Amino acid sequence: MNKEKDLDHFMGLNYDVVMRRKNDDFCLFIPELSIIAYGKTVNEAYEKLTVEKKKYFKNIIEFDLEETVNEPAAVTIRKKQYHEIVQFILKIFVVFVLIVIFFTALFLPVLSSFEKAVSRTAVSIPEKILPKVVEKMEGQLTKMTDKEKEEVRSRIRNVVTNLKPFADEFRVLFEDDRKTTRKPPVENKRAKVPVN
Repeated sequence: MNKEKDLDHFMGLNYDVVMRRKNDDFCLFIPELSIIAYGKTVNEAYEKLTVEKKKYFKNIIEFDLEETVNEPAAVTIRKKQYHEIVQFILKIFVVFVLIVIFFTALFLPVLSSFEKAVSRTAVSIPEKILPKVVEKMEGQLTKMTDKEKEEVRSRIRNVVTNLKPFADEFRVLFEDDRKTTRKPPVENKRAKVPVN
């Protein structure tokens, strides 16, 4: 193990520091490591605390006591929370998958019959509604005056005129299909006799 790297690791840990002032002196204390340092200013006390912290960790490393070092509480709590959150998310995911499998197995026959019913209804709707619509339109047309009929025809012409470019676009698409699937005309091999 590289001792400098280990020392850098330990020195990089951010411990909470308690500060007290007594008379003209400042006292800095790291409760988790039981390290204390004094100084006339905060900076002086902090520099001494850093030196004490470095001595402490050098001794820990020298006697292979790294596993006994208490990490800062915030780091320990964050690691614990992270692992708890990961476990929680995994549990929720597993429960969700099981619920989906359960409901899929439970409702698959129901969904299948529902889909069949919907498709039958969708097919039967035009058969039921279209005659009623035509009948109603015929009734309305017979009640209209000639002027109203001409107005409706004019509106229908406008709609058809506006839709014609779209229909032309679709026609081009279908003509390509017809050309490839259309059979060439069969010639009649009988002789044509002129009719007098």
